[in-house]
Amino acid sequence: MNLNFSTLDFGVIILYFIMMILVGIYYSKKIKDAESYVVADRSLTMKIMIGTTVATCMGAGAVMADVGFVYNVGIGAIVIIGTFHLGWIALIFMSKRLRASGASTLPDFLGMRFSTSTKAIAGIVTLTMMLNTTAAQMAAAGTIMDVLGLTTRDMGIIVGGIFILVLTITGGLYSVAVTDTIQAVLLTIGCGIIVPITAYAAAGGPAEVFSTVRAVNPELLTLKGAITPIGFIGYCFVYTLSAGSHAAYSQRILASVDEKTAFWGSIWSDILAFLISLTILIVGFTTYKLFPGLENGEMTVPLIIAQYFPPVIKGLVMSALIALVVSTADSFLLLLGTTVANDIYKILKPDTSPKQLLFLSRLATVVGAGIAILFALYGGSMFDIIRMGSAAYGAGMFVPLVCACFWKKATTFAVNAGMLVGCFSTLIWNWSLKASTGINGVLIGAALCLLAVVVLSIAKPGKTATNNN
Repeated sequence: MNLNFSTLDFGVIILYFIMMILVGIYYSKKIKDAESYVVADRSLTMKIMIGTTVATCMGAGAVMADVGFVYNVGIGAIVIIGTFHLGWIALIFMSKRLRASGASTLPDFLGMRFSTSTKAIAGIVTLTMMLNTTAAQMAAAGTIMDVLGLTTRDMGIIVGGIFILVLTITGGLYSVAVTDTIQAVLLTIGCGIIVPITAYAAAGGPAEVFSTVRAVNPELLTLKGAITPIGFIGYCFVYTLSAGSHAAYSQRILASVDEKTAFWGSIWSDILAFLISLTILIVGFTTYKLFPGLENGEMTVPLIIAQYFPPVIKGLVMSALIALVVSTADSFLLLLGTTVANDIYKILKPDTSPKQLLFLSRLATVVGAGIAILFALYGGSMFDIIRMGSAAYGAGMFVPLVCACFWKKATTFAVNAGMLVGCFSTLIWNWSLKASTGINGVLIGAALCLLAVVVLSIAKPGKTATNNN
């Protein structure tokens, strides 16, 4: 199809890229040590916290992978994705305890509650989500550049990955938080309002859209859709558990100015993200009318912008879509680097200086970006990449985090065992048995994690005293 991107459209997009890099360079001046790089000196106000959290939530997963999920599964996908926001509520109830701890990351929090070994294991579990989610954003960058006609998808992944790396490594969370707040406005107007209205108008209205969907596959308009009951339950657990222990949202909580901001900022972030997500998700149904026979539903939103928007506006809204990808990618890439340096390396070398940790955080960010680019090139669809990591992370992290906050009898040995068995049994199951059984490994991993933590804490009592609860 003829996408008709004008010189002005490309000019707007290039200007956006330049602006984001300049913001990163400006805020790099505020980076003094690892504390500044990871939690921005705990300076996030209510507005900034909401902006950066919402922008992180509404990345390629929400605007591309989840829209593709709705395209393939129907209404059932919307219900499944809605459980993410229910899981987020669990994290909100833990937000004050997290912020009061003075921790820099979730692994750091768990290390305070249990031991340094817990911190290291939690860091390893966190990496499973960081790598996959960052890779998915880079895959989205490649898809967008392909739609723009700038380059192939693979080359777009490489170029987009380098840009994301530069933005992240220059300014740390200072840069990420500020640019995310700008992008939150763009995504709300561009993808949360303009794209849905344009899509349904171009498709002839809601009645015509759902009539077309019904003619293609009436089950898409039922909860059953194109997914089995056990598959439905599995994905609900993936979304719920990963949201309830979300590393990026927790980082915003830990970086907020106080406990009140952490709590109410999280509540408003969840509400706004849910509303914006819902308006974007229903665009997935218009694909059957606008692009009949489209092989990859994840391309729906980029194609709508490219095909149905006028010059200049097309460039602005495509910039908003790029903003979504960048805002999520830089957040997870930042966490990836700091997790390696602060939560794993520092345990092996506790006398590492703050400046050395900052250098190691940036070095790990570079290495992590390279690995994520490889995942994006060879890991399959965005949805598959994201959910593989989310399933393993949620299965290994959610139960230990809840126990750290609310169950004083949980022991170090039990929590360490629970994290390892939950995360890696999920990965192994999904790699080897999910396709043949139809059962998502998160159900196996989460059950084993819960069993390990509860049974081992009761059967083998140990030191349970904390310094932050």
